[in-house]
Amino acid sequence: MGREQDWKEIEKTQLNYEQGLKDQYKGIDIVKISKENRKTIHKIKKINAKADKLVRALLIWYVIFLILLIIFGTHIYIMYLNNIKNRVNIDFIADLKDCYGINAKVIEKDIDKSGNGKYVLKSKEKKPIEFIVIKKFGSYTFDYFDRILKCEYENSSNDIKQTFEPHEDTNVNGEFKYNLNANASSLSDIDNIVHKYVQMRDNAGKHFGYNWNVNINFDGMTEKIWSMGSNEDEESIARRVKCEYVVAKVNGGDNTKFTAEEITRYYKPYSLKVFINGKEVYTTIMNQQVQQTALYSYSEEDYTMPISALGEIEVVQITYNKYSMPLELTFKDKTYKIGGSTVDLGNSTIPTYVEVQTLKQIIGAKLEFNYKEQKLNIVVK
Repeated sequence: MGREQDWKEIEKTQLNYEQGLKDQYKGIDIVKISKENRKTIHKIKKINAKADKLVRALLIWYVIFLILLIIFGTHIYIMYLNNIKNRVNIDFIADLKDCYGINAKVIEKDIDKSGNGKYVLKSKEKKPIEFIVIKKFGSYTFDYFDRILKCEYENSSNDIKQTFEPHEDTNVNGEFKYNLNANASSLSDIDNIVHKYVQMRDNAGKHFGYNWNVNINFDGMTEKIWSMGSNEDEESIARRVKCEYVVAKVNGGDNTKFTAEEITRYYKPYSLKVFINGKEVYTTIMNQQVQQTALYSYSEEDYTMPISALGEIEVVQITYNKYSMPLELTFKDKTYKIGGSTVDLGNSTIPTYVEVQTLKQIIGAKLEFNYKEQKLNIVVK
């Protein structure tokens, strides 16, 4: 059989096969439909491929658009903030006088067109002090109290000079920085160091700066000496330093340097979270719910808390005025007036902030302290 005849036989067989399919499906040309379907599928695939490329391109452009939008929005926001800052200003001369009691005048300045930069001031007093103010729009920093601390130290007794070691520096803005450091080997050394600090504070009088940078170094730790105002008693200042040091050491796992009595007295974290009958107590601050805390008073050696927190106790009723200030507290059949600064149980008067030990007398509370976890649970039946 020749090659041409072979092809004719194959074509004939194919035609017979297609005719058989037509007969089977009552004249419907299945083969033709199948071919057309394959063509349609091929076209759809081409369209899908083009659509896929288009979608990818659109996604890429969308991402680029979002990035540009973020960059542009950030730029506009920064410009907005800078515009606000440019419109905010502060009269630091008036602020120094009103807030710190420093009456001074400008004798030199190196500033930009917005008034920001370095000012040299001279105080108006018997012994004038020249100091630096660095102003930036609505805020400023100054080194007046650092210079006062240096003067007090240099004019102090040899005993004070032997106790503290001075350090001074000037930052990149030209502000003078001054600090004093003393070394202690035991808690008992703190009393003498704080005594010298208080001598300088009292000598400075109205020139004292509560943020004087005076520190005590012991056992690799540094504790700053704070005086809350010019009249805080020496014992409270020393007790604050001791408590902060003991709390830091014990929480760090080292209590070998202290006696059991020292730990009992000075292991007092500044704040404890308050619980009543095991339940957390919350208060509202700046429209935010925060857990109530009791704060340690270094002068009274006891924790204090607002009397209003007792309102969480079912058997306690507290009445308030229209300004949300507590007026009276009633526990069972006993009513106390709320006001003043001291507890006077004889006259049934208690202050707005009360020492927690007093709660034993007022509401028969049992106090459960957990200093390690900084918790105070007030149990009332």
